[in-house]
Amino acid sequence: MAAKPSRSKRRSGTSEPPDVPLFLDRALDFDTLYNALVKAGATVIRHRDHFEDDALDPEWLPVVGHQGWAVLTKDKAMQRSEIEKAAIMNARVRVFILVRSDLSGDEIASIFVKALPSIVKFLRNHAPPFIVKIYRDGSISQSSVI
Repeated sequence: MAAKPSRSKRRSGTSEPPDVPLFLDRALDFDTLYNALVKAGATVIRHRDHFEDDALDPEWLPVVGHQGWAVLTKDKAMQRSEIEKAAIMNARVRVFILVRSDLSGDEIASIFVKALPSIVKFLRNHAPPFIVKIYRDGSISQSSVI
């Protein structure tokens, strides 16, 4: 009788949760998104648990970069402001920006969950710093600003 072929116990790279914790910035630190990402298997860090509500991005970006967390945001200033881009570069931060800001909490949660496999793949294949755009359909593309 022939032995059964062995199967890899490792799941495919895009179905696994990210190895890197995902940091919800102040604009995305709401329960619907937090719960959806946790349910999808991600480790999620909340802005409110580590920083004052009025902490400026250049204050918390170095901490997030030092911790190795990946930022989820809808703050377009991260890719436009020279101060914020410098903080991202200097702290080697990974940033994923939702390019639409006129969405409900449920829509935002759905988009990030849909994008999670692409986020995981990007995190595994690219060294920081970087800024990646996330689109309404869950697709992603690297921004050219860094």
